[in-house]
Amino acid sequence: MLITGSYLDFTGGTRFSDIDVTVLTSAPVQVPSWTNRIRDLRAQLPRLRINVEHPVGLAIRSPLVVARMQQERLLVLGQMPIALSGWPDHEALRRDALTWSWQSLPLLWHQLSAPQTELEDPVYTAYLAQKFIVDACRYHHLLTGGRATRALSVIAAELAALAGPTLSTDGQEAFEVARELRPPPPDGGGACERYLTVASVVLRALSSALDGGVEVPHTSNHGPESP
Repeated sequence: MLITGSYLDFTGGTRFSDIDVTVLTSAPVQVPSWTNRIRDLRAQLPRLRINVEHPVGLAIRSPLVVARMQQERLLVLGQMPIALSGWPDHEALRRDALTWSWQSLPLLWHQLSAPQTELEDPVYTAYLAQKFIVDACRYHHLLTGGRATRALSVIAAELAALAGPTLSTDGQEAFEVARELRPPPPDGGGACERYLTVASVVLRALSSALDGGVEVPHTSNHGPESP
């Protein structure tokens, strides 16, 4: 059993961050049994997110999760299975990134097109926007030869490349407002729209690079990095 997620990262965590627990089991996952156990745990800690996985094939099914396990994990019990000791395959990461971007863009459109009365909490909206931004930056970073997965590292490395210099400023603002390092702007809905817009631009840039645009190369000039 191990924990990942921005909850563990004091540089990237927010008051909305979940505690992501992954239980790796070699036994078949019995849905009723595990569901009842997890429900009992979440009744005591609502922000807890528990996923039960079989390690065989996980690097193909969820390569970003495996990369984050290797780079960010807090191992609570047991050890990392041998099946997860290798770095995820580049093509598996590319397919995962493309599927994720396709699924995420409609969600962003829904948020971005909401009535202004629904865009009244810039702190929470900044949190939602930066979640999309950070994962897009993670995918782009890993697909261009990087190995870091922590939020601050991938934002610094990839945000300007995906969003451009002007919008990357809005992305940085969203990240800081979500972490409550700066107060939310007084324009409320206007700030929310800016944060969601830069998230949409970043996702479209990633999707374009992966699907019919410029192929993300397997190698890059990223140097050695720490997690």
